This record gives sequence, structure tokens and C-alpha cells, in this order.
Amino acid sequence: MASDSDLGVQPNDLLTEVQDLEASLFSLESILDEFYSPYCTNDRRKQIDDVLSRFFQQQSCLAQALFFLRNSSQDYTRTFAINILQACVCYNWPRYEGHQRSDLKLAVRQFLYENAQSSQYYVLNKLCKLIADIARYEWPENDPEYFNYIMGLINDADTQLAGLTLLRATFEEFISPKESMSVARRGLLAKFLLESVPNVLQFLVNLMQNLFQSREKKFEKSLISECLQTLTQMLTWIPLANNLNNQLVMTLLNYCHVPSCANGQTYQPGDDSLSLLAMDCINEIMAKKCVPKDTQTFLVTIFHHTMAMIALECTYPESFLTKLVFFLQLLASSQFSRFETLPGFPLELFLTHLLKFTFRQEISEVYLSCLDVWTAILDHLKATSDKREVNSEFDKLYRTTVVELNSKILSKVTFASNPSFLDELDDETLDDDKETEYEKFQRINLEVISSSSDLYPQEILTAVNLLFNSLLNDFKTGKFV
Repeated sequence: MASDSDLGVQPNDLLTEVQDLEASLFSLESILDEFYSPYCTNDRRKQIDDVLSRFFQQQSCLAQALFFLRNSSQDYTRTFAINILQACVCYNWPRYEGHQRSDLKLAVRQFLYENAQSSQYYVLNKLCKLIADIARYEWPENDPEYFNYIMGLINDADTQLAGLTLLRATFEEFISPKESMSVARRGLLAKFLLESVPNVLQFLVNLMQNLFQSREKKFEKSLISECLQTLTQMLTWIPLANNLNNQLVMTLLNYCHVPSCANGQTYQPGDDSLSLLAMDCINEIMAKKCVPKDTQTFLVTIFHHTMAMIALECTYPESFLTKLVFFLQLLASSQFSRFETLPGFPLELFLTHLLKFTFRQEISEVYLSCLDVWTAILDHLKATSDKREVNSEFDKLYRTTVVELNSKILSKVTFASNPSFLDELDDETLDDDKETEYEKFQRINLEVISSSSDLYPQEILTAVNLLFNSLLNDFKTGKFV
């Protein structure tokens, strides 16, 4: 085995209180190159890691890390320097002199400005988290212009992506619990943040609307992605009652559509990235069961976009389908009663498209999730059954739809009509509930049939008897599969 001296630059070179920062930078870049090399042995990598992890213990680590950040063009070194600076901020910030704090704050902001376009995204993201970490201590008392600084970055074309990344990082770092931050400090930050929410929301919505037509271009796509990630984060903690409006909802729903998915088409890889983020935002809103003051416009907007998404006979990616069906579940469980009473709401058309959408699904888990949507609708029908007149238009429509739903389910669960799909289900491996995939599939389908029979027992019994007699006849004639 080669000795340490045979391996080139030694990591211990970094632990001396060096006067020559250039030499120290050269040593660091060399050992980081070695560390990330595929030829570096595990023993050597461990040795380097042990030494690098002790770098923070040096008294001069702050000055050295700043020098490394300003003077290195290597991403490994920049990332290492940012990690050291983050440790300095989190553990030593209150002990630093005023000039040290100012120097550090100005240095990292200057670096962000100068390297906003050339830095790799992961370096940019870490740097923004560092700036936000500093602001957690400084804003608003010692840095009242912090949000103006962020908006200045966003309004500059050269630093727009960096500004949006910093905005997201700021909300993440200010709201997330930190061991180094007291409860009182967190409460104070939250209080001041809430004051900025209306202006930030409006700015993000306006920017996303302006970028919508060019959303497929690489740079614009990155900007929109940051906007959507920021919105998703904000929606987890802002009070929606005061901040939700139809312009926000409409903008998000526009981005929910997968661009390349048209009738009969399959999506292209990556096409759904913005759609997934937009669906996250919409689902966060729907989960909170909140509606804007203009409820009717909100419901009409939601309905038209929902219809557009479920009516398309296209092959959506599973990742998008999962979020779309979750959205339908939330809609059915929390908003369906509002839809039902909406003037002019085409209930029959909606139920027809939902049926077709459900039974187009070829992935078992997605199909079963669609049945959860129907379960929510059935629960609603049970809860409101005393308010519907027998043989009314509503009653006839629901009766017809539920019977058709059950007829399709009965075809779905029998080998005579659906052998290839059922053959693909695992009937050996048990899950945490001691069920096989096949058993779970049959159980959930039968639960929907059972729930339907509570509403329309005679009709469901007739459908089941029809299937039974058909299967019995096939058995007698030797056609039973």
C-alpha cells in the first residue's frame, strides 16, 4: 500500500496557520480533486475527510474560507468554502466583531452578484442559503433593506435567477425551525415576513404570467421553477384566507398542463417538471379547503382546468398522474358539494369524463387512487341523500353513473374480461397490511361496490347477478377462463 507521502499534496497542509493563502488554496484544490477522483481509495478518502472536517476548528477558518471563495474557480472548493462559512455563521455569528460581520456579508453578496450567471446551480443554491442564514440574524434590525436587496437582484436580468433562488432560500431558512435560533426570534421573523407576503405573491404571479409563453426555453423554465418552488414553500405557512385570489389560482392551473400531452400523444421526458411543481401548489391550496372571496369564479376556473386535464386521452407520466389524481381526491372530498350547486355546472359531463379517465388508467395504484375519488363522491351522495328527491334529475343522473361505475368495476375484477391486467398483479408478496397486490386490488374494488349498494341496492344487485349468470353460463359451456 502506498504511503501518504506517495499520494501527493497532504491534507495536513491545510491545518497549519498559513501565511501564504495561495499555497493553502492550491493544497485544498488538489486534495479535493483527489477526494472526488474515482481512483481515490476509501482509506485515503477517509483520511482527507477527517482532516477537512477539522478545518472549522482553526482560528483563521473564516478568513481562509472567504479567500478560497473569492479566488477559486473550482466548484468543489467553492462548496467547501461555503460550508465552512455556514458553520461560522451558525456557531460563531454572535461572537464576531461588527467589521467581521460586515465583511462576510458584503463578500458573499458580491460573490453572488459576480457569479450569478456562471455558477453551477448547486453552488448558487448553497450560497443563497448562506446569505439567508446571515439575514436570519440581521434582518430587520441591522439589515432593513434585505428584501429590497433581493428584489433588486430579481429585477436585474443578469441576476434574476439568483434573486429568485435567494427569495426561496430566505423563506426556507426563516420559517424552518433552527436549533441555533430561539423561539422568540422565529416568532419575530414570522411576524415581519407576513407583512411582505402580499407584495411577494403578487410579484411572483405577475412574473409567471409574463414568462408563460416562453416557458419551454431553458432559462425561463429555470425562473418559473424557482417561482413555483417558492410558492409551494409559502403556501405551507401563509394564511390563505387573506392571500388567495383567482389570479394566483388561474396562473397555477395554466402551468398544470403538460405541454406535449395532446390527444393520443405521449409526453416527452422533462415536459412535466413545471406541471408537477404547479400541481404541488394547487394541491396545497386544495388541502387547506380554502376558497377566495369570489367563490364562483374560483370554482368555474378549477372546473374548466380539471375538465381539460381529465378529458385529454393522452398518456400522462405516472409522476404527474399521481399528483393529478390526488388533486381530484381533494376536489371530491372538499369542493364537490360546491360544484354540484354551481349555476350551470355540467355535472353529467364531469361525471362522464371522470368515468372515462378512471378506466383509462393502466397502472394499478393510479386506478385505485381514482376509486378513492369515487368513494369521496359516494360518501357525499350518502350524506346528502335526504336532500335529493327520488327520480329527480340529479337522482337519475347519479343512479345511472353509479350503476355504470359498478359495471365497469365488475369487468375490471374478473379474469373473464380482464385477464392480462389481473395476471400482472403480484399474488404472492405480502405488504405491511399482510395483503398481496392482487388481494388489495380486489378488496378496494369490492369496497366501492359495497358502498354503492348502500345507495342503490337493487341496481347493484342486478349488475352483480348479471355478471354472475354470465360467468356461470361461460363455465357451463366450457368458455370459463
